Parts: sequence; C-alpha cells; structure tokens
Amino acid sequence: MLEWGLKKKLVVENPWADVHVSVAPKQRPQPFTLTEISAIVHKFRSDPELNHYADYVEFKFGCGLRTGEAAAVLWRHCSPECDRIWIGESLSNGSRKSTKTNKARTVPLTPRLQHPLLDRRPTIPHGPLDLIFTSTNGCAIDSKNFCNRYWKPALAKLGIDYRKPYNTRHTLISHGLESGMNPVAIASLTGHNVRTLYENYAGLVNPPKLPDLLPALNAVLHPVSEVDSPVSHRDTSQ
Repeated sequence: MLEWGLKKKLVVENPWADVHVSVAPKQRPQPFTLTEISAIVHKFRSDPELNHYADYVEFKFGCGLRTGEAAAVLWRHCSPECDRIWIGESLSNGSRKSTKTNKARTVPLTPRLQHPLLDRRPTIPHGPLDLIFTSTNGCAIDSKNFCNRYWKPALAKLGIDYRKPYNTRHTLISHGLESGMNPVAIASLTGHNVRTLYENYAGLVNPPKLPDLLPALNAVLHPVSEVDSPVSHRDTSQ
C-alpha cells in the first residue's frame, strides 16, 4: 500500500521510516529428550485410542516436517519403495498451498520410517491423490483437533511437560545439530532457510564455551596452608 502511495505521489516519504518496534525475545521450548520421544511413540502405538495416529506421530518426529506439511503428504509424493518423500505442499484449514518457503524438497527416509509406509500401502486402498495420514474419519488431520483430543492427553498421562506437536520439528533439528550434523544438510532436509536456521539455532552450531575459572579461584579462595602442605610433614630429623 505504501509503495502504491509513493508511486501515485499521494505521499512523498515513508512516515514510519524512523519507527522501530522492539520485540522482546522469547525462549524456545525445550526439545523432547530421546527418552520422551520413545515414551510418546510407544504410548501412541500401545493405546487403542491413540493407535490410529502412531505412524503420523513417528513420522513427525523422524522427518521434522512442519505440521501442515505432514498433513498434506499424498501417496503420489511417496517413492515406490517408500524410501523418499517429496515435500512441496502444506495443508491448513482444508486449504492446500505451497510450503512456507515456497520451495520443494525431497527427504530420504530411514528404514524406521519406510517400513510403516510399506505396511500401510497394501492394506489401505489408495490412489495417487489420497492422503497418507488421515483423521479417524478418513479426512485430513485437523491440527487443533489432534492436539486437543490426542496429543495433550497422551503427554499428560505420561507426565511429560506439554509442548506443541510442532515441537517435533524443533526436536529433530536440535538433536541433529547437537550430534554434529552439518547445518546446511539439516536446512536442506527440513526446508529451512540456512540463514534462519543459523539465527534460530546459533547456540547449537559450534556452541561457545565459558572459560573455566573455578580452579584458579579455588587456589585464591582456598590457599593450601602450611599444616596441609606435604612439605611440612617431611622428616627433618636427618
């Protein structure tokens, strides 16, 4: 709108050019630990009320997809061997659109993620336009409904601090960086802008370390006395 006004000479300059809005930093939620991931996946697999979403939950943890991306994947996006998945669309409120960055990527799947997809293909009649993951009534997964009816109760029963399902993406990125994965490779797999990844996860990419001054401080605050010194106990009778 401002550019249009400038072009039409309705305004001669940007009235907000000198206005700077300060946004307070927000602490990121903690990623799920490996123990928590295992407990959550096991809960969804073993509980009859949650089992329908077990593959979906494990896929989100294992791929680090955005919530809309995971809901949007179709069987035609999956390779014949289910060892690769094309991510180029997102689903939100029933509307299919491009990914957040307007870029597509192909994610190679681990055998752990590949096998459930292979198991689903023969038993679920599907066409190329059918969703891989659906709600219990066969429709697209509604993120709010899934969170309120299945995700929150599961975490509560496990005694795990609540974090949004989107945190599965943050969890994969965090563990990948902490394990020493190349940030560029992680950005490629998760569809992140490399610069954004560095900005958001700078503390995990070659994290700085504080110098350990405590040994030097101990020497100053707690000097060795003559009584404690090994020199004072030497035999001087000779």
